[in-house]
Amino acid sequence: GRILDESGVPLDQVQITASTSNDSFFTETGLDGSFVVSLRSGTYRVTAEKPGYAKAVLSESISVASGEEKTLPDYTLKRLRGNIAGEVRQKTGGQALPETKILARSGTGSAYQALSDNSGKFQFTDAAGRFILLPGRYTLIASKAGFRADTLKDVAVQANQTTQGQFLLEKNLGEIRGTVVAAGSPVEGATITATYVSSGVYYTAISAADGTFAIRQIPVGSYEVRVARSGYTSPPPQTVATGAVLQLELVKNDGRIHGVVSDRETGQPVRGARVYADDSHGNNGKDYTDSQGRYEISELPKVNPYTVTVTKSGYQAVRQENLSVTADTRLDVQLSRLYGNISGHVLGEDQQPMAGVTVRASSGQNVFVDTTGSQGTFSFVHVPAGQYTLTASKVGFQSDPVQQIVSLWQGGSVENVDFTMKEAKAAQIEIVGPELLSNQSKQQYTFVALTADKRSASIAPQWSVDLPAAVDSLTATGLLDPKDQYIGPLTLILTDTYSGVSGKKSLSVLQPLTPRSAAVSVSDQLGAELTLADSTVAENVAIQLRKPVIPPAQRATRSFQVLGDVYQFSPENLKLLKPATLSLPVPEGASGDLVIGRWDLQWLEWKPLESSRLQGKQLEVEIEQLGRFAVLGLAEPLSLKEIELKPNPFSPQVGPLRIRYVVTSNQTTSPMVTIKIYNMVGDLVRNLVSGEPQPRGENVVTWDGTTDHGRMARNGRYVLQLKVRDLSGEKEALKTFVLIK
Repeated sequence: GRILDESGVPLDQVQITASTSNDSFFTETGLDGSFVVSLRSGTYRVTAEKPGYAKAVLSESISVASGEEKTLPDYTLKRLRGNIAGEVRQKTGGQALPETKILARSGTGSAYQALSDNSGKFQFTDAAGRFILLPGRYTLIASKAGFRADTLKDVAVQANQTTQGQFLLEKNLGEIRGTVVAAGSPVEGATITATYVSSGVYYTAISAADGTFAIRQIPVGSYEVRVARSGYTSPPPQTVATGAVLQLELVKNDGRIHGVVSDRETGQPVRGARVYADDSHGNNGKDYTDSQGRYEISELPKVNPYTVTVTKSGYQAVRQENLSVTADTRLDVQLSRLYGNISGHVLGEDQQPMAGVTVRASSGQNVFVDTTGSQGTFSFVHVPAGQYTLTASKVGFQSDPVQQIVSLWQGGSVENVDFTMKEAKAAQIEIVGPELLSNQSKQQYTFVALTADKRSASIAPQWSVDLPAAVDSLTATGLLDPKDQYIGPLTLILTDTYSGVSGKKSLSVLQPLTPRSAAVSVSDQLGAELTLADSTVAENVAIQLRKPVIPPAQRATRSFQVLGDVYQFSPENLKLLKPATLSLPVPEGASGDLVIGRWDLQWLEWKPLESSRLQGKQLEVEIEQLGRFAVLGLAEPLSLKEIELKPNPFSPQVGPLRIRYVVTSNQTTSPMVTIKIYNMVGDLVRNLVSGEPQPRGENVVTWDGTTDHGRMARNGRYVLQLKVRDLSGEKEALKTFVLIK
């Protein structure tokens, strides 16, 4: 048959008894709960029993004949268990004691264990909450680190019942005290650690100025005691019982190793060398040499000899063994530098050797350069050990790979460091950097050069500016330093001298000002100058000068005409705390009554500054705020002047006749203009302009040689008639020219 527990799990070691009035046969169940009893023929009573379970009768009477086998139905034994429950508290104060170990030991030697929870309660149950104690009498022992154990004897446990029990534990406390000394003198600040041998819990104390210490209120028992302090060697740990009075001996670490590390070849100090000292007993120290090659390792124990190792990348390591250390041990070391060789080839895209390629090998401050010859080879011989970055460059080509890293830390030779050069001629160049820059600082500019298919291009860069007078310097690497007195627009130009491709970037050079700025005079180096007094602004600003191109309608008023450039000083309408002097150049050819005008943002017109004064070829005026300024000429009465016909003679097959003229008027900004062409007998050939308003100043009209009927005019001499009209009347001018086909 087979025996199971109440959960349907097979029970092993169940004793099976088959008995008659005269005979009894025994067996036990196996791991799968099954059993087989071999017996004589007869009628038997079959029972099953196992400690902790109720004895069961499997069959009151079962007959078995000789050679017959019978199987009983599976049988379930009922569990017989009891429980002990209670709580553990501290005798003084009554606080609950969690994590207290409760051991239940029966008279038969069986032992069970429980652990109190956070409220100090305990019971003997399994994870499913079922009782686990076999019925009987038990001795209970409650124990916890730092407390005296408590015992409950002869506690009866009955099946399916809970017996109550309570423990009251007393603290079991003691102390360890003593003195920490070194060479007979007390040591302050030493850390003493006492580790409870039975639990691993540790307690610490710090020695006082007189070297004394005390570790109090610790559980009674055996402790491993250690002492440590920075700068001292500790004695071996010792095991003592509570109540011990100790004297702990430290040995002061005043050993010192110092010296200089130098290069054996040059005798020069080696900076950054690592010096490491170790006595193989857990004591060590290290230092790195300074710029003078000096090092110092201090606070070393002087008990055992040391091994000193000196290492530095690119040098052979030096090892000094069995060095006895005193309070002043000097050890100077010379390092031997390692050397190596690097070589390789440079090929073109056709895999043929390429000459004229510059190969650069760089490692820190060590830079070596070689140029390939007709065989495309390069080499670097006897170079200091290190990690080198190799690049290959030639204008108009890009290397593949871009760079190679070669390790020569251990010297030796590295060969076949090869590059392939691919054509990379620039098709476009973009200058990278800020558009606004101060005239008080330098600015670095870089570039991006691309091929026609957008690959990175290799160029021979040449930097320049459109106004050299505006800069103090412009380096070959693109570092721009504007003149301190320059303000205004500036065009930065980068030209590839190999491909001829250029890139440009429009810049604006600013003048920074603070409330404490001294007086300053800035200029566009073309005649415009602004002189500012000291402390002329209330807050930090940067003054900018632009020269905007304004529409023709803004270049004239009824009474004035803008001559030359327009100068816009920003921030526009910034009010100055003190007047500034603005000086503008008189445009070439300008004459008559000239003034400096300021653009009125409210009325959208030019307002002349009547205080303008002429100083040679400059106009000056005092201003109290920034804005847009220009030289204004007083509008002249109605006239036509500076009439030019070019070319004369002209051929329509080569190009048109260009008719240039200047219109003046003090009645309107756009007088009415009429332009007609006549032959020499007075017939109208072409009406070019018929009573159209045109702006004052220079105007240009062209004639392609066709008549009003769309036919080409004949060869010959012609008369050009120009008329201009305003409220004051009309003016006329005649000019002759020749047409030749």
